[in-house]
Amino acid sequence: MATEYTAEQRAEAERLYVEHGTAEASRRTGIKAATIGSWAHRSGLASKRLETVQQGMLAWAQRREVMAGLIGGLIERVLDELADSDLSELSAKDQATVLGILTDKAQVLTGGKTGAETTVVVELRGVTGNDL
Repeated sequence: MATEYTAEQRAEAERLYVEHGTAEASRRTGIKAATIGSWAHRSGLASKRLETVQQGMLAWAQRREVMAGLIGGLIERVLDELADSDLSELSAKDQATVLGILTDKAQVLTGGKTGAETTVVVELRGVTGNDL
C-alpha cells in the first residue's frame, strides 16, 4: 500500500527540494527521496533547483573573492610588520610558514596554483639561508 501525503507535506518537500536537493528534503521530511524526486520531476521543479544551485555557486564565488582579498591584505600586513619588527620574536622558518599558509589559502580561493606548483620568494631582511 502506497503512503499518502497531504498537500502541505508535498508542498514542503518540493520547497525543500528546490532549496536543498532531494536527499536533504527527504532527510528533513521523512519522505522517500524517490517520491520527492518523482514529484519534482512531474512538477517541473528541476529548472528551479538548477537555478538555486547556480545562485549558490555564484554567491560562493563572490565570497571566495572577498576572502581572497582579505587574505591578501593580511599578507601585506604580515610583510609590513615583519619588515618593521625585531625578527628575533619569530624564527625565519615560522615567518616563512605564516606567509606560505596565507599565500596558499589566497591561491586556493582564487583558483591559482598551490603547494609544490608555486614558488614564493620572500625577502626577509637580516635572515640568511642558515636561519631557515
